[in-house]
Amino acid sequence: MSTTAWWIVGYVIGGAVVLIAATLLIVINLLARRIVTQTAEITLALDGAMRNTNPLFDIGMVNHGFESITRGLKNSSGEEGDEDERRVLQRLVSVLGRR
Repeated sequence: MSTTAWWIVGYVIGGAVVLIAATLLIVINLLARRIVTQTAEITLALDGAMRNTNPLFDIGMVNHGFESITRGLKNSSGEEGDEDERRVLQRLVSVLGRR
């Protein structure tokens, strides 16, 4: 084979490599765009779920309010009720603070 033929073979191989690399870059760009679109949709769904579940965090305060009301009613009627957990925590803090 002559030198010119080797140059042609080299150009063909180089062209094939460039074509494969360009194809891979196009595929990567298309997949990246698809991922970005899906990420935006997932973010919107998660924000909606957060808005729907935020009121659940208020249940603890409502329960504490009911416990306080129940404790007050028991104290006013002369029954012994459970001790308020806030008072227990304050006592623990004061005991630990003395050390």
